[in-house]
Formats: sequence, C-alpha cells, structure tokens
Amino acid sequence: MTVGKKTRWIWPVVIGTVVIALAVIALNREPAQLDPNTPEGTVQAYLQAIGDSDFDAAFDLLDPQYYEGCDAADLASNMGRSEPFTAVLDLEGIEELTDEKTFVPVRMQFGTSGPFGSGWTSWESFVVTDYTGSWLIAEEAWPYFGWDCREEGF
Repeated sequence: MTVGKKTRWIWPVVIGTVVIALAVIALNREPAQLDPNTPEGTVQAYLQAIGDSDFDAAFDLLDPQYYEGCDAADLASNMGRSEPFTAVLDLEGIEELTDEKTFVPVRMQFGTSGPFGSGWTSWESFVVTDYTGSWLIAEEAWPYFGWDCREEGF
C-alpha cells in the first residue's frame, strides 16, 4: 500500500508539466504568415513593418495616388513615441467591396494588458485595392497621417 501512496503525486506532476509546456509553446509561437498577395496578407505585412519601425516598407504598401505628397518620413513622424501593439485580424469581417477593393477589419490592442493594465483597444478598417496583381492599402489607414502631409487635403 505504501507504493500506491508514493506514486499518487506523479500524475498531477505529469499533467502540470504538460500544461506548462503547452502554455510556453503557445506564448512563444510566431503568428501565421499570410500570403502577401492577398488583402489580409498586405495588411499583415503593413502592420508588421510598422511594428518593426520599417516605415519605408510600410509606406511601400500604401496607395501612392492616395498618399501623393507624402513619404515614409511622414509616416514615421506620425508614429511619434509608439507604444507596443497587437493586431488581430477579423476573418469573418473581411468583405469584398468590388473586384478590386476589399475591406479588412483589424482589432488593435495597444499598451499593456491584464486586469489593471493601461492598454486600450480600437477597431481599425483597411481598404485594400488590387493594382494589377499587387494589393495596396487605399484610403486613410492607421496610423492616420495623410492629412498632415498632403497639399490638397482629402
């Protein structure tokens, strides 16, 4: 009978170890890389470039006609003191507006999270346009800066 009492603790330890291992794997996994030749992949690449402070790469994914008179430095200066963010794609909200335009909604989470964190959430909308096989973000997209650099306004 003493053998059974000594081995009783093994199963909780094994289960606890498995749960901790799964949590570590889930927290350290990289986000799925979407096809950059799709509207949602374009938005992902844009937000990754913003998060990496690669404003040249981010600006290259914006519609040059809509952002005429703007450049990557305008985008960078608008970011100012940027805070960390996480973007979550709303797959169910993606809507094809026309053959060339697609609406891509994203939930943006800024700052720290947790029960008493100073973070906040906002929904951002991206309209992505097909320019002969290459998708670009059209219209005013987060972070909003076009009004600050365009000579003609909206």
